[in-house]
Amino acid sequence: MNFKECNEYLDTLPLFTGSGEFTLNPVAELLQKCGNPHLELPPTVHVTGTNGKGSVVAYCSHMLENCGVRCAAFVSPVPPPGYHESLIVNCNVISEEIFCAAVNHVKKALEGTTKPADDQPPPPEYYSELISMNVLTSTKDIPPPSQFEILTAVAFTAVKMLFSKGMIDCFILEVGLGGRVDSTNIIPPPVVSVITSISLDHTGILGSTEEEIAREKSGIIKSGVQLVVISRNQNVAAKAVIQKIASQKQVDLQEAGEAVVENQYFPVTENLGISEAVVRKMLQAIGRDLPTGNSLSSPALMKQVATSFMTQGRLEAYSVEDAFIIFDGAHNPAAVESLCSSIERFYNDGKITRLVLLLALLSDKDIPSLCKSYRNLVNVVPSVIIPTAVDSKRALSHTDLADQLTAAGIPKGIVTPFQTIPAAVQRARTTTSLAPKTALVVTGSFYLLRTARQLLCQTDLPVKRVQL
Repeated sequence: MNFKECNEYLDTLPLFTGSGEFTLNPVAELLQKCGNPHLELPPTVHVTGTNGKGSVVAYCSHMLENCGVRCAAFVSPVPPPGYHESLIVNCNVISEEIFCAAVNHVKKALEGTTKPADDQPPPPEYYSELISMNVLTSTKDIPPPSQFEILTAVAFTAVKMLFSKGMIDCFILEVGLGGRVDSTNIIPPPVVSVITSISLDHTGILGSTEEEIAREKSGIIKSGVQLVVISRNQNVAAKAVIQKIASQKQVDLQEAGEAVVENQYFPVTENLGISEAVVRKMLQAIGRDLPTGNSLSSPALMKQVATSFMTQGRLEAYSVEDAFIIFDGAHNPAAVESLCSSIERFYNDGKITRLVLLLALLSDKDIPSLCKSYRNLVNVVPSVIIPTAVDSKRALSHTDLADQLTAAGIPKGIVTPFQTIPAAVQRARTTTSLAPKTALVVTGSFYLLRTARQLLCQTDLPVKRVQL
């Protein structure tokens, strides 16, 4: 398959398979067919958490690059417009050549056209720990792998290729969902496991309390991990769970504080401090010294990250004539509150004067809490809200979302729902053009971001990435 065909192939794969009982069996079986590339990865950082995972991956990647360390990264969810963009090499998208080679290898292995070696090695020792965690089982009734499990195998195959060719020194791996039974957790013990801030999200899968969610995410802590890094500001209940599991696994735990850097790009959070701790440990693990005069965090680094491909969907802003378009995938209470605070700050600073909110949500989110945050925002910033719906069985309909917004106290007169994303985008584009310094904010779902981005970029007007 060529490059276009590889992306099309991945797009045809099922998002979910099996009975809904999540284990690592499908990805383990697939990786065995692929030659177990996950056992030949470079020194690795494994990152989970509710919010901040992507920021930590971006910060760490740029910090390591600035230290002369060549780094690959696998990010989730897949950013638009193609699956290849989930694989990052030295802060840039992976080459089409390596991507295609990896996809073709995995597809052939999945179809049985690549015969595995006759002398298959026994399962690695750390699999016994995964078995004890009940994420690897002895059942022979293994469902076919899902899209993300196949994409994970592609990532491991590509990274193995890069490492074997001497093109990278380390690997940063972002969890897709949770941690314990996420397909990325099939890897051997990494050098560093990172758990960013934990709050309520995906409660139907991960649990209804911070403690339950922390237990799922702490599943990436394996015996043999050299260091676990968490935020000093971690939720108290979640922190207690993480500390207990790290102690049981006899793994050192470090609480990272905030690293304050003067910058105009991001409200600095603990994610920068987490990233500094991770990079210092990785430099030690691969036998490198911190270059003289490199403090890791700096205003120059913040500018790098703010304009990086790796921060797509995270306060990602563009100017279009006198207006702005902001893409942000915030979809849980903590992330939405952070987004709303940033928009309010832009308004108070005079950078924007009006807001058009193009919004879609999945039905399994904490809709009332999210709508209250939007209500508090529109009480401050003059706004129009355009609810729509993504193409998913889990989607909240455009009319139900509109009802939830008005039930939260948002005036009905500023809420105009549209059933389809193209119609909603057309209305948002028209509304945004009515006044200068209007910000069109596309948010609520990465599914929405992917489709809306393609539609909004189909314009003759100059679109330029900026920092608000």
